[in-house]
Amino acid sequence: MASRHHRIMPDTPQPPIPAISILVVEDRMSDQQLLKRCLDNSHLNIASCVMVDNLADAKISLRKKDFDVILTDLSLPDCRGLETVSSLLAVCGNGALLVMTDANDDQILRECLSGGAEDFIPKQDLLQVNLNRCISYALLRNRARRDDRKARLPKTDDITELLTRFALIEAIGQSGEICKQTSAINTPKSHQTGAIIALSIDNFTDLVDLYGMAMADHILHQASIRVLAAMPESSSCARIAHHEFACWLPQSKAKDAEDLAEYLQQQFDQALTVKNALVNCQISIGIAVLEAETPHAAALLSYATTACRQAREQRSGLAIYCEREQRQLRRRHQIKDEFAEALACGDIDLVYQPIKDLRGNRSDVYEALSRWNHPLIGCIPPLEFVDIAEEFGWIEALDECVLERACLQLANWQQGDGTAPKHLSVNVSVNTLMQPHFPKYLYRCLTENKLDPEQLWLEITESSLIPELSECKHQLSAIRELGVAIAIDDFGTGYSSLAYLGALPVDVLKIDASFIAGIGGDNNQEAILRHILQLGEALKLKVVAEGVETDAQLEALRAMGCDYAQGYFCGRPAKAEKLEREIPIRNASE
Repeated sequence: MASRHHRIMPDTPQPPIPAISILVVEDRMSDQQLLKRCLDNSHLNIASCVMVDNLADAKISLRKKDFDVILTDLSLPDCRGLETVSSLLAVCGNGALLVMTDANDDQILRECLSGGAEDFIPKQDLLQVNLNRCISYALLRNRARRDDRKARLPKTDDITELLTRFALIEAIGQSGEICKQTSAINTPKSHQTGAIIALSIDNFTDLVDLYGMAMADHILHQASIRVLAAMPESSSCARIAHHEFACWLPQSKAKDAEDLAEYLQQQFDQALTVKNALVNCQISIGIAVLEAETPHAAALLSYATTACRQAREQRSGLAIYCEREQRQLRRRHQIKDEFAEALACGDIDLVYQPIKDLRGNRSDVYEALSRWNHPLIGCIPPLEFVDIAEEFGWIEALDECVLERACLQLANWQQGDGTAPKHLSVNVSVNTLMQPHFPKYLYRCLTENKLDPEQLWLEITESSLIPELSECKHQLSAIRELGVAIAIDDFGTGYSSLAYLGALPVDVLKIDASFIAGIGGDNNQEAILRHILQLGEALKLKVVAEGVETDAQLEALRAMGCDYAQGYFCGRPAKAEKLEREIPIRNASE
């Protein structure tokens, strides 16, 4: 197959190419090492070479930096086939994409080339092909394709006579090159300034329905005049989508862009006069500021439109792009997209944290805690995926998964060598608690595992319990009738009224860690802590202090008469097999 492809060229002199940056996307270590060896021997003028082993990391690298060449395997841990090509092309800017593959499927390779890849390299030929020649000609084809595309693209919009999106990107890119040349002669990076303002007419669809398409074109034209009049002469303005505009402000800082955006909002507070009609345009504005890490002009424009969309969705009128917030948003979307599958595949693990009995000086209560060790992101804290599970309706499935596995583990401990705790505490959301079938489901879990109901504590967060107080009372009573104890988690952070403690069947109070942190330093927090302990004693409730991190805190709690302590000082969360080895030793020493 290699002999049929245009990569094999006659030994003609190669055109010189400048220093290039290369991104390699390959998950096999052996292939990474082979590529490194080939690149080292290629005599290419390589300024930098970055290697990643998955698509997610490749996207992160491409958002941070422009690469001239992207060498990618078709089959990655998080993406395969043509989707790999399309996903990389969406973020690679002007880079030349070369595909490496083990496949001998001509159809797939033709589709890769027609989909935008410049070339493919069979992995088995890596040692034989001239990598220098492959990359050089891929760069030339890529440049020719871009030049041809630029030549065919219109520079101005027919309706508004503003620049088109691509012409604006070109204008920003030229300014960016000036900035780079300036910084090359030791000009401070703070001089590399510039910003984009993106504006959207949010009610444009309604205006089209009201006035028709012909009138809508006139509205766009009048809106463009108002945008242009509000901008400084040095700016470049464009219509970038159907009802969206963008303005590039070279040498402008964030404050300059904000002031202009506010002025623009004031201008659109006044109706447009279009064909003797007064037309009110509802707008949203997004701002993106040029940073040292901004990879290319198209990315900066994308950041501004992202901020504009955020302003529209939040109905805030104005939003400024923040990379940190966008990273968090992308992470949240990835967690949301993959959580249901992770739950179904059993990828949610359980760890158990000891709770120390301060009277008996033993760790005879454990709390079951969920963990998700994502193959690419790493360990995801439960606060992240629990919130997502609640928002998208997966919380009941998560709670049941944790409860079933925790009960099974407690049963296994009981059949073991005597390391079973007296009690096991499991968190349950109010959404799960309020399911009519939950008490029966809980009874089935206990009987199937031959557990004494008194061994189980169910933890419910105080702040989520109070709004559903009257509805929860019946369910909690049914659970108590089984013999299961009810624990209020994060006690002290919810509502000021304590009347529910007398109204609800509660057995355990878990004092929020913020009160424990005040021991020995905050007299007010310590006074509240003492009152909570006295309240627990008066109501004959067990009291657990959360967040204990020092010996001084532990001894102070013991002196105050607290029943239990939980925190890193008493024991970190660990998998069941590790606890089985550690707890007998710890209890013996205690």
